Amino acid sequence: MNPVAERLIAALGLAPHPEGGWYRETWRGAAQVDLGRGPRSTGTSIYYLLAGGARSRLHTLAADEIWHHHAGDPVTVHVFDGDGHRAIRLGDAAAPSPAWQAVVPAGAAFGAELDGPLAWCLVGCTVAPGFDFADFAWADAGGLRRRHPAAAGVIDRLA
Repeated sequence: MNPVAERLIAALGLAPHPEGGWYRETWRGAAQVDLGRGPRSTGTSIYYLLAGGARSRLHTLAADEIWHHHAGDPVTVHVFDGDGHRAIRLGDAAAPSPAWQAVVPAGAAFGAELDGPLAWCLVGCTVAPGFDFADFAWADAGGLRRRHPAAAGVIDRLA
């Protein structure tokens, strides 16, 4: 793993994330909203680090999530929804139209990957209404392959 990533994991107190990578919650709004499936915080935010070949495995959330690129190499967030498959590259300053944040809509299947095993990135992920593991589900890779056959390689890498 990249030594900068190792230092950030220690300095920021990050722990392994079930979907891959490392994370720590940094904010949870005190106010609550009732969504009919139980109360949720108005919003949450985490640090999320990918490094050493880790990837964010395909999953869904019941709320919108905003990814903010903070440091390191570019990361590609793959989003599968009713509009098809979108690959959003964050943090690539050399891109014709650099993107530093992206919104993943509620209910979309998504995951993320880096360009290689030595790459690393630190992002922030903000969820509104706030994140709760009850609203997290692994994506159906088989169903995604049937609906998005041109993206089968991406789905296989992130499943």
